Amino acid sequence: MAAQRNPKLVSIAEEHALFPVLQERLDEVHLEQLIDLVAVQDHTANPSIHFALDATRRGSLRWPPATEARYGAALKDRIRDRMAQVLVAAAEQQQRQRREDLAAEEPSAADDAPIYAPTAAAAGSTASPDAILLNASREVTPSAVLRAMCTMGLSAGRRKRDVAFFSLVGSYFLFYINQYKHPTELIGVLTALKRAKVLPSPKFLDAIGRRLPVVNKKHRLSPLWSYRAMVNLSYFKCNQMNTYRFLADNTCTQIEERLQEEAKQRPVERAPPDYETLFTDDRAFVAAKQQQLQRFTHLTSFDRLSMFTRWLHVLSLWGAPHQQYFRPFVQPLLVPCLPFLAPPSLTRLLRAMRNFRTSDRGNDEPLVGYLLALETHQRGDRLEPVHVVLLLRLLAQPDSALPANHKAFFGLCHRVLRQSATLCAASEPVAAAPHAGKHLRRGGLQQEVQVLRPREMCTVCNYVIALQERSDLPLEDTQPLLDLVEAFAGRLMHLLELKLVSLRYIDLFLDLTRAMQHPDERGVITQLGETRCAVERLEVGAAVPPLHGEEAYYAFYDVDVRDTFFKLLLLNEATTYHHYRPLPGPAQVDFRLALTARSVLDVLTAVDLYERAFPGTLKAAVKRLLTRSVLEKLLYKGEEVLETDGSSESHCDAAPPAAAGSEGRPELVLRPPLFIWLTKDDVKQLLALVECCPLERVRTSRDVWEFLRQKAERLQLVEEQRLAVAQLQRMAAA
Repeated sequence: MAAQRNPKLVSIAEEHALFPVLQERLDEVHLEQLIDLVAVQDHTANPSIHFALDATRRGSLRWPPATEARYGAALKDRIRDRMAQVLVAAAEQQQRQRREDLAAEEPSAADDAPIYAPTAAAAGSTASPDAILLNASREVTPSAVLRAMCTMGLSAGRRKRDVAFFSLVGSYFLFYINQYKHPTELIGVLTALKRAKVLPSPKFLDAIGRRLPVVNKKHRLSPLWSYRAMVNLSYFKCNQMNTYRFLADNTCTQIEERLQEEAKQRPVERAPPDYETLFTDDRAFVAAKQQQLQRFTHLTSFDRLSMFTRWLHVLSLWGAPHQQYFRPFVQPLLVPCLPFLAPPSLTRLLRAMRNFRTSDRGNDEPLVGYLLALETHQRGDRLEPVHVVLLLRLLAQPDSALPANHKAFFGLCHRVLRQSATLCAASEPVAAAPHAGKHLRRGGLQQEVQVLRPREMCTVCNYVIALQERSDLPLEDTQPLLDLVEAFAGRLMHLLELKLVSLRYIDLFLDLTRAMQHPDERGVITQLGETRCAVERLEVGAAVPPLHGEEAYYAFYDVDVRDTFFKLLLLNEATTYHHYRPLPGPAQVDFRLALTARSVLDVLTAVDLYERAFPGTLKAAVKRLLTRSVLEKLLYKGEEVLETDGSSESHCDAAPPAAAGSEGRPELVLRPPLFIWLTKDDVKQLLALVECCPLERVRTSRDVWEFLRQKAERLQLVEEQRLAVAQLQRMAAA
């Protein structure tokens, strides 16, 4: 098996002969050897399970990807079933031995035994010829249970019937839990269960939480292991506050000790970072980042800055006091590392500060200075509207201290958040905002503009009202925010005219503007209120019976078009931090599956509505999904979607391993193409949508225009046929 790492040692023919024989003779393999066969691909990348694996075995079983795809899943399923069989046999033997020991200690217990119990000779005659099952109780040891839990969780989990397997192994783990003397063993089990997406019971988590302080007395947990334990327990929704308090105190104590040692060795610099030097000189930025990361790792034992912000976020979710767990680390740790925080880490930090309800001026002022420096030095790839909104929420707290640079921050809010108001008309070109970052990707330079939803606009208005109620803030300082509210009113007016905004957000926005006593010098808010009142007089006579008012407003578009539009909006608004992270994978799969249930006319209509509502904001990844769906529909190629086959749920025990391995696993399915039936009006609408389509590949595809020409010719649409032929001739000439 170790020779699989080198393709020159094992040929494909030998591989086809090896694995079937191995699957047939798994009954001859002991439990520890079964675990060796399912060893993790690369143990060096998973330091949390080094304790559970022998040092001589690490990295010895690393199959090529082709071997893993052909035989890995089926072999692991067979090994899992065999391990479960051994564990069940061991449980029966231990239960039988316990009854025998009880009968030997209490003679009266023999009266409760069954009258016609089989004798030992009869049991031996019908026993299984499997020698491993006959001695299963010797196979199951504390180390084997630990290795089985970690190895199967990290390598062979994530299938439906794995829940029953982990329940069985978990019962053994609880039985042997007092045999594990190192805290990293317990934390590694939590990591394996999280990787396998198996939710343990509260009893299981409570047992580990009670055991951790006991084993910590001899082997002290490092801050890194405490972080891993806390994150895993929070993921499993563990509600034992004593466990969180122990882990948090252990981490804080060690970090404070190292800070004190650093202060004794050399004086600590409390000055904020020199943003002008860092953001103008790339060499200085890289050198300072390397120096600060080395210092941060030495003080906290964390490998990345994101770990510390996630640790703070978990503490804030469970109501930890900021005076003890946040305030001591702001100046010595967070402020020097602010320029080097990734955008998601900065978002997590701001949300943690909100949950902590911090009220110190020294916490907000460095963040305000950092965001102002980002705008000053044109670092648009790191300045996000979500950061501005979160920091504005911190300043809107009634008991928070107002930073000295709050006026500059309100101006920053006006400049950054006003970008959404520049998208009022689809016919106007969208100018690149100063905070819109540019990143070089495969397709060249790409711009990403984040727009505010109506819900977020109402939230910002709430913060403006809270700032107006502060006695230590002059009303003149909030003038940039009042101008921003006028821009929001114009944006909502545009969405209301398109009938693409929920009326409850319009009503809420108007109530908030009345509460803040907005002067409305340009009359935009008044016009929005008049347009909202006009909705009550709206009427759709084509419906039976006719619709009036709000019902007519929401029924203006077809239900499939509206549903596709809002699913497109939901996917496109996912925060990618200017391509720092991709769109969520499950959201892309769900969106592609939803597109297969819609006609090409509905999809293009929804895309056209989105372009009119939010011009120039479609992300490149969303455009690719839409383009692929439209082309597959128009060219009759069929659409590829991921589907989970539920038919394999009821397979029999005699099914081959390959069939059993496909249980609950998503498969790529090619849905057959459907013939597109179009009326004359549909062809005219489709041609108009393709002409102004924001999807360039659809708009410039010869096959699409040929499809339109054939449809127009078949329906005898002379004008549309002439337009399609002219477009094809221009493409041929180009």
